[in-house]
Amino acid sequence: MNYRHVADRREIGRHAAREAERIALADVLERVGGNRLAASRILGISYKTMLNKITEYGLTCKNGRAVAAAGAAVVPASPGRGAGVDAK
Repeated sequence: MNYRHVADRREIGRHAAREAERIALADVLERVGGNRLAASRILGISYKTMLNKITEYGLTCKNGRAVAAAGAAVVPASPGRGAGVDAK
């Protein structure tokens, strides 16, 4: 068995999970107009965890829209629902 391919698949899975989490976070933040406490309650995470994830993904909220810090593009998260944030 070639273990390199197994490790590559695991990394792909981790990357996909992080990307899905980032998009969900941005989507919920937009739906609640940037209210981080409301977003944390919807997602079922603590407010502190919410703040950590916002920092981890480089998200900010401006005028109720979740946007990435420093030049990342804002793209649709899913058809007909808010915008997600495209990481660099």
